[in-house]
Amino acid sequence: MSNKGQEYIIDYKTLESGIYEFDYHIDKDFFSMFDEPLVQDGDADVHVTMKASSAGLDICLDITGTLCVECDRCLDTFDMPIDASYDLVVKYGDKTTPIDEADDVITIGEEDDFLDLSQHIYEYVVLSLPARRVHPDTPDGQPGCDPEILSHIIIADDEDDEEYDEEEYVEDEDDEDKEETIEQKLSRDPNWKKLKAKLNNI
Repeated sequence: MSNKGQEYIIDYKTLESGIYEFDYHIDKDFFSMFDEPLVQDGDADVHVTMKASSAGLDICLDITGTLCVECDRCLDTFDMPIDASYDLVVKYGDKTTPIDEADDVITIGEEDDFLDLSQHIYEYVVLSLPARRVHPDTPDGQPGCDPEILSHIIIADDEDDEEYDEEEYVEDEDDEDKEETIEQKLSRDPNWKKLKAKLNNI
């Protein structure tokens, strides 16, 4: 077994009933253990409070710090602050089962002598990220994205809006023509006005 990540391995079978606390600092070395592109670097602290009993473990993870993520708007990386707490319940059973995401409960069987917290820490770190990740605005209220990249995005958005407006304008004209009656169209023709006047005199 590699020594990398060894500090996250908990020999839970040797724990007596009581409260245990662990502190971890996660950075690029930690994220390199996972083959996931979402978060590849960070600078965060994880405080773990674990209550052990004969039935299992009640674990609370407090995560604070920053994560290096890709901006959804300009695709440049930036440090996003996180501050989150999660509860994980570990039950003892005959067979190990995956986490029940609805209740944050896992079962570890007698065949597993150790609990690896690293995977759970990583999953909760990812869970702490918002669905949309963009650079925060600068103190003067301007977007924090790379100005050069942002200018291309704005230009592209403006062109799309103009194209949409032109299409919408044409569509509105077509709709207007459809609603106009034949008599209304003919009324704009000077020759039709003269002919109508003659017909009325007959």
